[in-house]
Formats: sequence, structure tokens, C-alpha cells
Amino acid sequence: MTLLHNHSEDFETSLHQSPSYAPSLPQPLGEKLERLPFPIEALDRNLKAYVLALHGASQAPLEICFASLFSAMNHATQALAVIKLPHGQVKPLSCFLMSIADSGERKTRADDDALKATAKYQDHLLTHYAKKNEHYKRQKAAYEVERKSLFNDKDFKKLTSDEKSTLLDQLKEPREPRYPILVTADPTMEGLIKLFYNGYPFVMLSTSEGGEFFGSHANNKDNHLKTLAKLSRLWDGAPIDQVRKDSELLFLKDQRLNLHISVQCNVFEGFIGHGVAERQGFLSRVLLAAPKPLAGTRLWIEPEEAQDHLKRLEPFFDTLFYLYTLIQFNKPDLENGDPQGDPASGLKLREMVCRSSEALSLLRDFYAYGESKITLGGVFYDIKDFVSKSQEHVLRIATTLTLFENHQAEEITVESLITAIHLVNFYISEHLFIRSAEKETDEALLLAWLYKKFPDDFFQRRYVLQNGPNKLRKAAALDPLLIKLQELGYLKENAKGLYRLVPLEKNLKVNPLKEVF
Repeated sequence: MTLLHNHSEDFETSLHQSPSYAPSLPQPLGEKLERLPFPIEALDRNLKAYVLALHGASQAPLEICFASLFSAMNHATQALAVIKLPHGQVKPLSCFLMSIADSGERKTRADDDALKATAKYQDHLLTHYAKKNEHYKRQKAAYEVERKSLFNDKDFKKLTSDEKSTLLDQLKEPREPRYPILVTADPTMEGLIKLFYNGYPFVMLSTSEGGEFFGSHANNKDNHLKTLAKLSRLWDGAPIDQVRKDSELLFLKDQRLNLHISVQCNVFEGFIGHGVAERQGFLSRVLLAAPKPLAGTRLWIEPEEAQDHLKRLEPFFDTLFYLYTLIQFNKPDLENGDPQGDPASGLKLREMVCRSSEALSLLRDFYAYGESKITLGGVFYDIKDFVSKSQEHVLRIATTLTLFENHQAEEITVESLITAIHLVNFYISEHLFIRSAEKETDEALLLAWLYKKFPDDFFQRRYVLQNGPNKLRKAAALDPLLIKLQELGYLKENAKGLYRLVPLEKNLKVNPLKEVF
């Protein structure tokens, strides 16, 4: 079966039948939601080989291996281009990924290996920075001597304010070189903005110990909402503006931040327990995955075998390092002659588009299916925030994959788009699994109330509207749930507005499984 049946009347049926496209529908109440496996076979040949090589070397779950490698790719490509959405908005390529896994899942090992090219490029920049900084110190010392001499000059003191200002303007104060910190683990938002202001305009927030970030000053009780709001704005590509203590206004455009955080289950539960991440919209911007643990199942591998796996990653590192060298800034570096330009001038970004009829048809059908399932009672209702942004997630991923394969590309390839759809479907199923299982569903809430309130099995719709759980005392909220519970076999409508509960012993469990991981 093809990925999609374009313009077909049985399109939705084909989606339900195709594990490669639509996330499986939830099982009846009392059973665990079915999760899609990580779509390793949907990746192109090279990327699949890289993920398997990292998996072989680190023995981390495939989901973590992909997230580590893709985040490194995305870090470079977000500084090369933007994506023009089908309806005209221009957005960054930056992706936020979060892997939820306990200790022993080799998160740190996967990140360390995946970021070798990024570390090599940062070392390259630091070498140049050391030379630039020595030159800056000499210029700064000479500037201070000349400035002091000018102020001590008797003739200077006799000048008018305008004349003094003219002479001071002729003294060119040297500019401190940008400090190339490209990957950071636990910044405050103020620290991150300072890093953009004094450093390079593309940064990765990456840590394999999510507690460093979630337990930091940036996420304490007072700063939690502010931190998530600023992260969300950076994902959106909004300018950075902040008033400093000296009342100076910082305003920075085209700063790029991508994110990969590996976090332990209990830390994530504490983070999500605030409720702010969902309501504010941060989680809708995150590609979440909670891989099944591999700790306790791994076999010993010989060091030579691990090295063989890592050797297969060398083409990945070579391609990634080359992409870093292609990053350009808006203005030339007149002082130091850096061929990439002056990082203070911002990124020189080109527009990528999705314009082929085949690609747009795929995107249109993907959007239509998700949109049809986020209404009240729909399978994606609990994660409608994420599904509403799923088209944009697809385009960001597809553009990253396209540029990694061909840095000169101007248009997203259909192959990359199909791969991105498979990946976002996987992340949709992970959001369903993680977030729906955190809380009792409306169906479970209603069903538990009905069994408790009507032991004789019969009840009337109008009674529930008047006396049922507060959140369900509206027809728009109640009626889809009654229909859903009939479809699942828990209710039968005997007459209009009169329902009978199926005896409880026929349904072994009323409430959905509460375990998240």
C-alpha cells in the first residue's frame, strides 16, 4: 500500500489500515494505547545506516539515537535556511526534541558521539577566537592609552562638548570578538540571550541530564512560565528583545535555537505536573519520545565492534562539518577577514519551499486527516495543540533532511517529506501515549461516574446534563462521549435519551491504564 491514497473516497479507511501513516486508534477503555514503533525503515538509506551505527556503538534506544543525530543536523541547517510555508509564512527550521528515559539508557553516550562534528567545528572557531582575542586585547590597550591621553590634554579640556564628541568619535573602540559557544546545557533565559548577544546566532540547548535544565533557576516557580514563553518565541522565530539592568534595550533578529533534552521520567513528570507547558503551548512545539528501556537486555560488545560502528558514522560527521563551513553571516568580517563573515551581523538565510504538486498533495492530505481528528471526541483531541502544529513539524524536519542530503537544494524533496510524515506520525503516537495516559480521559471520567451513580444500569441523558461531572454538563461535551462509549461497547441506547450500561463484569477494566512509561 502506498503512503497515501490521494483524492480517494476511502482515504480515511486506508489511513486506518496503514501502520506507516496514521497512528493507531486508541483501544477500548481499560487497554493500553497502541504505540507506533520508531519508523527506522522510513529513513533514507544513509540516515538509517547512521542511526543503526550509533545504536550499535552506544546501545541506546533507536529513538534516542535518531534524536541525537537529527539534533546535530538541525543545529547546522537552521543556520542555513528558513522554510516558507504553503500559505506564505516564513519560519525557522529549528526543532525541539525531548527524549524521556531513565538512567542506564545511554543518553549521554549517544549525544557525545552524535555531536562530534559539532564539537570539532566549535574547536575550530575557538582556535580562531584565541587569535582574535589576542589582537583585540592589544587594540583595546592602545585605545585606552590614546583615550586617556586625549582626556589629559589641556587643549582638549578647552573644547566645546560638540568638539570633544567629534574627537572621541574618531577614536575607534575595538569590538570584542564573539565567543563561539554553540552548545549549552543549562542556561537561564537571561544567560541564553547574553550568549546570543555576545556569541554566535545559532545555539543548541542540549543535555543528556534534563534535571540540569528543569531543576535550574530558569525553571523555578517564578521563572517557569517566562522560560517556556521565551523558548516558544525562539521556536517561532520571533525577535529577542530584553531591557538590560543598565536600561539598554537588546533587540536581536534571526537568532536560532534548537533543543535536545534527555530527561528522566520522574523529572519529566514533575515538569509536566505544573500544567504550564501544555497550557502555554510549549509541548506543542516539542517532538516527544519515551522509548522502551533497554537496560538489562544488552549483550556485551567487543571494543573493536563498537569502533567499527563509529567508523560508519564518519561520512555523517564529514557532511555535518561541511555544512557548518557553509554558514554565512550578513556582512563581511572586515577586521579579521573571516570568510563566513561577521556573526554580529546575523545569519544570511535563504528560503526553502515546498511547491511540487505531489508534495503539496501529501501535505494537504496529512493536514486534513489531523484536523478532522482534533475536535471534541476525536482521537487527537487530547493532543490537538501538537497536531495543529504537525504540518509545520513535518516541513521543518523535511527541510533539514533535504539540506543534509543536498546543501544546494532550494525545494523540499518528496522523499524527505514522506520520511518527515512518518516521523511526525511516530511523534503523534508518542504524544498520545505520554500525555493521554497522564490523566483520566473524559470517557473514563464519565464511565466511572455512570457506574457509580446508576448501579441498576439505566440512566437518562438529561439527568447527566443536569447532575453529571461539571465539565460534561453541556451537550457539546457530553454527546460525543456518549457516542464514543456506544462505539466502544459500554453503552446501549434503548430509546431516545435513555441509555443502558453494559454490565461491568463484561468490561474487566473501566479506567484506562494510568502508567505513562
